[in-house]
Amino acid sequence: MGKSKVIVKINGAEYTLMGTESEDYLFSIANYVDKKVKETLAGNSRHSTTSSAVLTAITLADELFKARRQVDTI
Repeated sequence: MGKSKVIVKINGAEYTLMGTESEDYLFSIANYVDKKVKETLAGNSRHSTTSSAVLTAITLADELFKARRQVDTI
């Protein structure tokens, strides 16, 4: 499979994503991250872009760890 390249917006900023996955997949994960960043900011609009990105990364890492734990127990 070839490389896909898309331009996405996360919290109003544009990012170029490249990967071997489909463009739809790349847009899907970018939209998910955008949604999570906006949820973080909705909880406290005084967060800076950096702090909201870090808090979102922690939230996503938490989801990943919990999903891995579920897979391990199956």
